[in-house]
Amino acid sequence: MASKEIVSNLNKNYNVLAICDNLNPEKNILETYKLLLKKYKKVCVITTNRLSSTLMTTFDDNRIDYSNCFFIDCVSSKLMKAVSNDKVYYLPSPHALTELSLKFSSIIGKYDLVIFDNLDSLLLYNSEVFVLRFLNSIMSRVQQKKIKALYWIMLEGKKKIVSDISLFVDSTVLVK
Repeated sequence: MASKEIVSNLNKNYNVLAICDNLNPEKNILETYKLLLKKYKKVCVITTNRLSSTLMTTFDDNRIDYSNCFFIDCVSSKLMKAVSNDKVYYLPSPHALTELSLKFSSIIGKYDLVIFDNLDSLLLYNSEVFVLRFLNSIMSRVQQKKIKALYWIMLEGKKKIVSDISLFVDSTVLVK
């Protein structure tokens, strides 16, 4: 199962890219979250494609304990007035990669694992070149701090950018 392969790869590597090659990866993603949130004590989830409140509801519905999570939400502020708190930091939009990078720098030492859910939305709002520079910087900091990071991306229509991102990561896992 892909989720166990992802966990295994994170045991051995700092930066792991999970490439989803199906139209409905939700089951694999949730199973992976379940395993990772049990394994790691402090997790930062950077959500770029769904509201943090929606993700928390999904976790609740699937009995996934996320009490050890901090969320950086790149979506909610575009849709509603969102006020950051001790569980969620709201970015103004998925365009705000500079602010995301600054926030990431300020919290990186506090977490064992960072999950980017997912990179597709960053590519909708930003140029490929800018996203690649951003990811290269993030991945370098992950290695320097010796923490773990998982990056989700859908393969469909993105083979070139997936190939480029694969150059920066320590390991890739194809999720079918």
